[in-house]
Amino acid sequence: MTIAVCHVAGEGIVLGADSLRSRVHVTAEGAIARAEGFEHQQKVFALGESLGVVCWGMSEFEDTSHRVIAARVADDLRARPATSVVEVTQRHLAAMWPSYRNTVDQLRIPDKRLANLTAGVCVGGWCLPDRRPNAAWFELSATMTEPPAPLPVERGLAYWGATEYAVRIIDGIDQRLERRIASSPHWTGGVEGLVALTSTVRARVDDLPLGDAVELAHLVVHATCCLTNYAPGPIRRGGGAVQIAAIAADRPFEWIRHESLDAAIPRPLP
Repeated sequence: MTIAVCHVAGEGIVLGADSLRSRVHVTAEGAIARAEGFEHQQKVFALGESLGVVCWGMSEFEDTSHRVIAARVADDLRARPATSVVEVTQRHLAAMWPSYRNTVDQLRIPDKRLANLTAGVCVGGWCLPDRRPNAAWFELSATMTEPPAPLPVERGLAYWGATEYAVRIIDGIDQRLERRIASSPHWTGGVEGLVALTSTVRARVDDLPLGDAVELAHLVVHATCCLTNYAPGPIRRGGGAVQIAAIAADRPFEWIRHESLDAAIPRPLP
């Protein structure tokens, strides 16, 4: 699983994610037999100079990976420049859908496990001639028979994947706890009353300078990586190093936090 974030600011885009990749082995009945975690999976990639992509869910497919797909989309953009972020997202979807669908079709797992086979992507950045920062996203699921239409990311912070802690940080309460309180006999204000009450403590993150958006994205991803270590269940849903990239309207894709490929090798070398 993953925590993936995108902040759309007036000055640019911030993309972030953790670095954990989980591999789950299931029994014929669909129960988890064993889970493994790898802490050096890259999930943020550059798409040329002015665009980037963050991924969540399935990290690899039967015949390719997010890294290869991002590189192919970048090649396509160099040959045929796009005029909007939505157009780039549509091209990314077209490049990813056949591999995702083939992978899901070849997996022999119980139907109740299919809900976990999601794969999502958010593309952010700017295109000429207007350089307006924008982002769009899509998420594929095993029940889809055709690719979905990409959706725009609104101004401010958006997040996908293991979002419970992100929601708690920004909203002060997550939906699971909200439902429990609303259904408790000790609360008599109803769901609407509870939503109205919690909305007064929500963090204001919709209009930030780009540097502060970078700080916020790092906070949300780092907190999720730390807190999922203590969450119940057999599978960690976030972890590893924090990956953060920014695409300002006046400069190209820039890494803020990024592991090199030798990050897993101990220092000093044996």
